[in-house]
This record gives sequence, C-alpha cells and structure tokens, in this order.
Amino acid sequence: MSTERKADRGSNATNQSKHAERRSIRAALTVATNSPASNDWSKSALGLGLARPPWTPCAEDGDLLLDALRPHLTDSGAVSLVALLGVTPALTQLGWPDGARVLAVDASPAIIRSQWRAHPTVPSAVTCARWQALPLPDKSVAAVAGDGSLNTLAYTAYQDLFREVARVLAPESVFILRCFVRPDTRGDVEDITRDVAKQAFPNSAPFRLRLCMTLCEADGTLVLGTLLERFNGLFPDRAKLASLADWPIDEVDRFDMDRDSKIQLTFPTLSELAAHAEPLFAIREVRHGSYDLAELCPTITFVPSQSRQRLAR
Repeated sequence: MSTERKADRGSNATNQSKHAERRSIRAALTVATNSPASNDWSKSALGLGLARPPWTPCAEDGDLLLDALRPHLTDSGAVSLVALLGVTPALTQLGWPDGARVLAVDASPAIIRSQWRAHPTVPSAVTCARWQALPLPDKSVAAVAGDGSLNTLAYTAYQDLFREVARVLAPESVFILRCFVRPDTRGDVEDITRDVAKQAFPNSAPFRLRLCMTLCEADGTLVLGTLLERFNGLFPDRAKLASLADWPIDEVDRFDMDRDSKIQLTFPTLSELAAHAEPLFAIREVRHGSYDLAELCPTITFVPSQSRQRLAR
C-alpha cells in the first residue's frame, strides 16, 4: 500500500473519531438542555463518559496511585481487598498486582450502569452504596482509594467519610485519593483570559478547572449550574473564545452540560483538606504528575493517626 493511501486512511480514521466525539457531545448537550435541574451525576460529563484529564486521571495518575498502594497490597498477607470510591474506569481498570481484589462503591445506579466494567484479570465487583456507609466489615480492606471523590461531597460530609474509611481499613493500611485542591491564593479571570490568548489550554477541560477554582465561593464550594451562568457572562461571544483558544466550537459548547445542574463541588486548599482529615488521618505524601495543572489535582496518601482506633468506634 502506498504511503499516500496509508496517510489518507489514518486521516479518515482521525476524522471519523472526531465526528463520533462531536456526536456524543451533541447528544450530551441535548440531555443537559432537556433535563430538569438535577444533582444527578449521570447527566454530567463524567456520567456521560465525556470527562477528560485533568477531570479524570491519566496513566501518570494511575501509576502514582499504584506506587502508593503496592506495598500495602503485597505486605498485608491475606488482606488484599481494595475499596474504590466510585467507578472511574481509569481506576477500576488499573494494572492491579496479583493478589489484589477490587470492590468499587458508588451511590448512583445510573453511573454504575454506564461506567462499570469488571477487571479482565483480577477479581472485581461493584456495589451500590453511599461512601459514608460502606457495606464492609470493620478492618477488612488493605486500602481505600478514589479519584475526586471528596470533591463531590459537601464539606459537612468530609468527616463522615473519613470516619467510615477509618472503620473499614485494616491496620497499617492507607487511604489514597487524587483530590482537586485550589491554590492558597485565588487566581483571577484576567489571568485565565491571557492564557487562553496564548493558547495555553489544549482543550476546554483544563480551562474549565481553572475557571472553577477562580469562580468558586470563598470556601471553595461551587454549584455547576452557576458556573455556566458566570461563564456566559464572562465569555458571551463563544465563537470569539473558540477562535482565540484555537478550539472547535464544540469545546466551548461543552459548558452547556452544566445547564441547571445542582451538583455542588468542593475545592479545599491542601491545608484545609488536612484539617478535615484530622484527627483520624494525617497526610503522609503529596505527589502529582507532570502534565498541565497536575499540581491542582495531586495524589494524596492519608495514613491513620494514633487516635483513629478510639474515634472510629
């Protein structure tokens, strides 16, 4: 086959992939536009399978998680169960070491139906339950892990989650989360606009994360429906924004998936997160990848504090 024909086929495949993605986006926008106001994650970009890094973990994040978990999976004897908070495919399908067993927990039946896939090589299962009431015995898991899990909860629920994780963790086990943490110093929209003009954002996903952390309330809370309202006010000319950023217009229209959404996200600073974890857990390690904005979504290793046994009862 000639080089020209191979190139044509490669180009056609790329174009078909882009067209398929745009069809998915248009379908998602139809759901968002026609649905009533909702706090249902199944109608979000994540639930519709359209979330992208940094909102979902990349391979580098998966490696960081496994690096932190592996010693606890290999040194904990018969206790090798890992409880995952959520059904994030990038976590459920990690290259888990031999001997690991994975149980994913999510409270949304719709998310489970759309996102859950059993792991091809290690025993895995999923159950529908709230993270603050894990269906697990005391001291039964080698590790608990999640991606952005805390950020989907109200601050008032943080302590309940930490308490429940402390209950199910076996001795010498760990709690590892990739968390979205806002900077200690709030950015401003002008900085983001300048970065757009420099075409610093390859797509709207990192742009959206920067915008979320800039427009959130002083305590880091943000209702996604209000994000769309603020976005439309700041960038009323979508075609101009797309041209300035060198994006297809579909990238800008992704914001419409937040229309009327009542989903609330929380973005603590790292010091605030540490305070929420106390007195049950202390932060032992904070690591992040090398991609853009990775410092805003580090992988954090929490270890039980000495007072865990008393307070988790």
